[in-house]
Amino acid sequence: MSVVLPLRGATALSDFRVEKLLQKAAAAGLPPAGLKSEYWYFAGSADAPDAESIEKLQALLAAESVEQTPQASAGLHLFLIAPRIGTISPWSSKATDITRHCGLGMITRIERGLAYWVSSEQPLSDAERQQLSALLHDRMTEQVLTSLDDAERLFTHVPPQPLRTVDVLAGGRDALEAANREFGLALSPDEID
Repeated sequence: MSVVLPLRGATALSDFRVEKLLQKAAAAGLPPAGLKSEYWYFAGSADAPDAESIEKLQALLAAESVEQTPQASAGLHLFLIAPRIGTISPWSSKATDITRHCGLGMITRIERGLAYWVSSEQPLSDAERQQLSALLHDRMTEQVLTSLDDAERLFTHVPPQPLRTVDVLAGGRDALEAANREFGLALSPDEID
């Protein structure tokens, strides 16, 4: 994949859902903050799409291309929720199929991310960023990126890893807990049981 075109979409969450997230953040002891959300789409192709193709893609996604992606700053933090690197989301599979049926065959893959822009009077500490990240994404299927430019990593081909096994018969629960940490499986205690 040599070209990744970012497109800014519409507001993602209703005021009600934003308020619910802010209440959860306050209950977790996080400092007061403002929160805005918007969808971002990332279209990958071997070559840069022409103007007509970009216009068609914008209409299809109800999104607009941007000259320069916005960046986080001291009082404005970006949490870009995206599929885990090395995976292709179900949304992507369907959206890519639709773009091809709409005459956009040069698009090899399209992914969607959800950008949360968090404004606070003081910069968030690393611990506060971690807490907020946990509230905003599902760590089994998603990850948090801190820059829109990082979304290009979604299109990096990751070679398959060798098969690894966990000997639960010999190691029992301890072996499964160690594999959970080592492999990043994010199994809950009831799943381990």
